[in-house]
Amino acid sequence: MYIRYKVGLLFKLLPGTDVWVTPKDMLFWAQKLLQLNTMEALIDCFGYDFITSFHMDLNPYFMHNAFSKNTLAFNALKNAVLATDAWYAHYFMDSLSAYACQLTPYHQIVQEPNQDGISPHFALCVPHVVVSYMSFLGCTQEDGIVCRQDVNAFDCCRFYTIQIKMKADGLVLFHPRQGDADETSLVGTVVHFGETPLQLEPFSIHVHTVPVKDQVIQLHFNKPPFRVIQHLSAQTLNICLEQDHLASTGDKLCSFHGQKGVLRLMKTLPLLDERIQPDLLVIPIVCFE
Repeated sequence: MYIRYKVGLLFKLLPGTDVWVTPKDMLFWAQKLLQLNTMEALIDCFGYDFITSFHMDLNPYFMHNAFSKNTLAFNALKNAVLATDAWYAHYFMDSLSAYACQLTPYHQIVQEPNQDGISPHFALCVPHVVVSYMSFLGCTQEDGIVCRQDVNAFDCCRFYTIQIKMKADGLVLFHPRQGDADETSLVGTVVHFGETPLQLEPFSIHVHTVPVKDQVIQLHFNKPPFRVIQHLSAQTLNICLEQDHLASTGDKLCSFHGQKGVLRLMKTLPLLDERIQPDLLVIPIVCFE
């Protein structure tokens, strides 16, 4: 049985068993283990709350409507909340737009999660920074945010999963590029041991193929530098890439005022009360809006 998991899908324990289920496969395991064949039978047995409480059971400290919209596995700089590792995305081989490779002194866990083996992977860590609301260099742009250049709280990684559909009549092997991230766009080489010519169809516009021979094709990804983490092949070749992304001018960053703030980096910022060094400046017009 093949199940396509989506990023952000959560687990809960199926009562009377030791199996953790998701909304996608809950009924399958209920039929197999408990002989409950319909959703109505599940509701009669465990109550309506059982089929709606996946988010709350995972971490009792955070109700599902208390999270920022994208705080679990699909996160972006604009949310100002980053996943603390890519374990979840690696397991399901899904893309993850931003996560913190390692916690910095700025990152603080809002509340310690339950030590149940699962919740720690979803601990909510928020960068604690000193924010000053002031106009700066005459700028009154409503979405302006200025960040001190030495603040690394918003440096992150990206995790891409690229998919390539394969058409072949024999064994297909993928040889990934070795080594650290550099400016090379080469991902790896696909080799086909069969009679008919190998055909590859990338699902992403950022991936292109370069034929070497009829049975040998190179794959290139046009967003270097990156590292090849893992790959899995069947009818479709799935390749996981990791890419460092240091916060830079032009990035979107906001959970401060409801607008998508455009980041600008500067070496120094004005002091507050001649002694407090702010980490971020937010243009004050947004406070009134």
